[in-house]
Amino acid sequence: LQLPGEQIAPVPPLDLPAEDKVSVELAGRIEAVQLFVDRARQSQPDFDLNDTNVRDVVAVIRRLDGIPLAIELATARLRFLSPHDLLDRLGDQLGVLTAGGAGRPERHRTLRAAIEWSYHLLPERGQILLQRLAVFRGGFTLETAEDTCSGNGVPQDEILDAMGQLVDASLINTQPEEWHRYGMLESVHQYAEALLAASGEETGLRDRHADYFAALGPTVTRPTDADFEQDLELLAAEEDNYVAALAWAIRAENGKQALALAARIGRYWAFQGKADMHESWFPQVLDIADPTPSLDRSVVLFHIGVDLCRTGRRQQALPIIDELLSAAEHLDDPMTRALANNLQMLHNEQESDLRHALKWALEHHPSHTGAPHAPMHLLSLAEVAINAGRYDIAADAIEEAETLATNPLVSVIGAQARGALVFCQGDLT
Repeated sequence: LQLPGEQIAPVPPLDLPAEDKVSVELAGRIEAVQLFVDRARQSQPDFDLNDTNVRDVVAVIRRLDGIPLAIELATARLRFLSPHDLLDRLGDQLGVLTAGGAGRPERHRTLRAAIEWSYHLLPERGQILLQRLAVFRGGFTLETAEDTCSGNGVPQDEILDAMGQLVDASLINTQPEEWHRYGMLESVHQYAEALLAASGEETGLRDRHADYFAALGPTVTRPTDADFEQDLELLAAEEDNYVAALAWAIRAENGKQALALAARIGRYWAFQGKADMHESWFPQVLDIADPTPSLDRSVVLFHIGVDLCRTGRRQQALPIIDELLSAAEHLDDPMTRALANNLQMLHNEQESDLRHALKWALEHHPSHTGAPHAPMHLLSLAEVAINAGRYDIAADAIEEAETLATNPLVSVIGAQARGALVFCQGDLT
């Protein structure tokens, strides 16, 4: 009400299970599950939580963000849907959660009515901002909202006040983390997406959203960069936004935009071991991208090549190595050459031709300590040397890499390499 002396009392959604895989006993202690079971028995008196349905029930509750009204409307559908069938249909929450009955206030008879009631209380600028915020996935910051959603009726300097209106209306929520982030319940997001699709602004906004994330952070993470850890934390927080932007760029057949997005989020997926994401997205990116050499294209090719080598498809990586080497010559770019060299070294090692791999690695030793990826190249050289039984070469490479290390990643991989070295030398202690 914004009255003097008013004290805000936040009423969050009900507690949720930490993950979809949970036992019946543990699930039964969670308030959102208890509400689901209680209301389900009003529709199906013999309903019981058991080993067969607990995963679906928990998944439904998580998809509904623990909102009591949404849970009550969902359980009303259990008269003729199983929890599994209900879960399958929650891609359209606003179309499914419509079984409130005449005994409720009109604004609580459907989930759409509940959201619309809050939406229509907003001033016009708050309404416009809500529909524009639908371009985000996985949360957003004030800065990203100002950059992406301002203009055409919402000046950038008024975004902050409009965001405050949305928070007060519980249409977006705050997510205090290392930096302040905002989020949106899935049901509200679906409502806002429908508004955005009908607004005539969707194409322009999704392009702005994709452009913003395509320019966020460097293309290649150098293990000697002072901002290395911060870059990875940023990519972790924005992964869902990158996926949404990448899907849009592919749909719009914007190859340059797609390459830039893939090159940036691809390094995060590599450090997280998410090769399946590379395999899902990168072929689609290359299908629409200009084959002209560029650093972004080289990074995407490198990730694909690494995944091929590590999954026993080494021969398929050879054309990629050739293209990277050609791109390095065309661009006269040391970073692209470093990517080509590291992929070639991995390919040689995977071929089990250790003598050739070691010879090649030594010939392509970084020419000076400032060379791109010098520490990581040295540690790759150490790995090849250990496998080839040349412990002297491995020890020198590890020592040089650790001397160049400026962040924990190189230190950790260096410690792992040193452990492998002394193990192979028989020094188990």
